[in-house]
Amino acid sequence: MTGLLTKLDRPLQRARGRYDPDVLLDLPFVPAASIHPFRGTATTFARASVDHCFDSLGVLREVAVDVPCFAHDLAAGTPLGVRIEDQATNGIRNNTMAGASAATDSLPTNWVLVSGAWSSIMDVTNVGVEAGLDFIELRFNGDPGGVTTDLEIESPNIIAAANGQTWTGSVFLKLTGGDLTNVDNIVVRLEERDGSGNFLAGDGSAALPTADLRRLRHTRLLNNASTAFVQPQLRFQHTSGSVDFTMRIYLPQCEQGRYPTAPIKTSGSAATRSRAQLSGTLPDVGGEGALKLVAVAPDGVDAAEDKIVARLDDGTASTNLIAVTRRTDRTVRLEIEGSNGGPKTATTIGTWADAGDAVVRIGWSQSENRAQISLDGATPVEVAWTDDMNAALSRLFLGSDHTFAKYFGGSVKNLRLFGSAVFDVALQGL
Repeated sequence: MTGLLTKLDRPLQRARGRYDPDVLLDLPFVPAASIHPFRGTATTFARASVDHCFDSLGVLREVAVDVPCFAHDLAAGTPLGVRIEDQATNGIRNNTMAGASAATDSLPTNWVLVSGAWSSIMDVTNVGVEAGLDFIELRFNGDPGGVTTDLEIESPNIIAAANGQTWTGSVFLKLTGGDLTNVDNIVVRLEERDGSGNFLAGDGSAALPTADLRRLRHTRLLNNASTAFVQPQLRFQHTSGSVDFTMRIYLPQCEQGRYPTAPIKTSGSAATRSRAQLSGTLPDVGGEGALKLVAVAPDGVDAAEDKIVARLDDGTASTNLIAVTRRTDRTVRLEIEGSNGGPKTATTIGTWADAGDAVVRIGWSQSENRAQISLDGATPVEVAWTDDMNAALSRLFLGSDHTFAKYFGGSVKNLRLFGSAVFDVALQGL
């Protein structure tokens, strides 16, 4: 048996009666917020554009090119780990409020409030940046006369889209004055438009603001053969009576996909954030080893394909592969493929909640004749074994496959790679 423990010549440690194999690779993104490999490894992070993420105080920070984004929960400030997202484009040309003015009651360039009844009771009370988020503050004071209206955040014939695509609109909102008496609803809305910008269909999700900053979103599967564009809106619904409320609108976003990605700032044209790539090279991980992975799910599941949470391989495209996937039905699965493309085993170990910030802890271990996997400390599941699984594994990918596709879209809080196998209760406790 050739294990990593022997290769590294490091003794096993036992603490409080619990088996603790040698650590080959340690990526404690929470709480360390850094990437530092152990000896014999090399870890690489790349992203060709800037990114934005919230710090522990709820401030949106710009992160430089090729620097990891260590995200935090907006409401609680708790760390979520390093965020690994695919490329995304915000089709809204102006979400940083260029052209808006409190002095002249001007909305941002390209924004239109459709109803005159609502426009007549609207004042632009402030334009600025709060905690790193660009905003416009609007006060509505008066009687809209039972009119429902839309605040169009982009022109109807700008964001190209097509039938069968899934799009998500999102916006940060906060109530800063008054209350929502006599306001029936405020809705984040997406509309399908034809080649001339004419309305085809649309729907939305309730987005009533509160005194706390929140990101509200709506996702729509486009279902019209004539769809050529998608338009993001905020809809204000009213039946009767006067209203008096003030709200801030921050960094609206419209992107293709099933959930909102990190904020992408725009000031005159659509903007694209490049994909993040986190990978590493390892010493021979063949024969024996264990892995612990703690990951945070994005708020949505892609119905089109399974997503890779972590992948180990031998440096080739499709052989000697161990991958943890989050499937289209939200199940978590371990996939193992032997040399020369097979045989391949697939073991389902549980279900990942379809909710933002859902956390799972995955433990996997193999020796030269046995393999197990555990989800959230549950009783490990035995994995069907073949001799081909003894091959050397030398590459690690987090959040994507080896081509930087099939992006998981969430974040990784912690990853540890051990030099010896552990099973049963010891694997549950990793």
